[in-house]
Amino acid sequence: RIEKASDPDRFHDTQHLWLRVLPAGCVQVGLDPLAARLLGPGASLELMPAGTRLSRGETAATMSVAGEPVRFASPLTGEVLRVHRVRPGRFPSMLAHPYSRAWLFILSVPRLGKRLSSFLFGRNAGLCLAREWAAVQEECLGLAARTAGMPGSLPDGGELDLVRLSGSAGPAYP
Repeated sequence: RIEKASDPDRFHDTQHLWLRVLPAGCVQVGLDPLAARLLGPGASLELMPAGTRLSRGETAATMSVAGEPVRFASPLTGEVLRVHRVRPGRFPSMLAHPYSRAWLFILSVPRLGKRLSSFLFGRNAGLCLAREWAAVQEECLGLAARTAGMPGSLPDGGELDLVRLSGSAGPAYP
């Protein structure tokens, strides 16, 4: 179950990253609840090192999910000041608490105030995340319905774990 759609002090990016404004023109960037839920505890994380200059749209983080890379682009142009070093075995705990533990890196961004207008904030962010979670639930339940009476399967031939799915889909966002 995803505990809440959005945190009131976070801006949200369309690739399911949140941004929290810090003092001195810095932003902390992390995974929103939908990304954290979909990546799952089996994912691994690789981040650009501190000191790296990133342009908006350039790969800032790469996660490996079932051996496949999932790339997250930097939402802003700036310098990586700090990265979240997740100790082995702590990744599931990080993903379980997206707004407190699932931060990825801190970025120093020149003229930050002007750059934030393109991100969702507050109620708009929560509504967008709720719509997207509902779409994920609908797709998963549609896959399950098409395979009723048989072990669930995905279009790529993989098996769909209906028991796990029913527990992870949970209710919509509050």
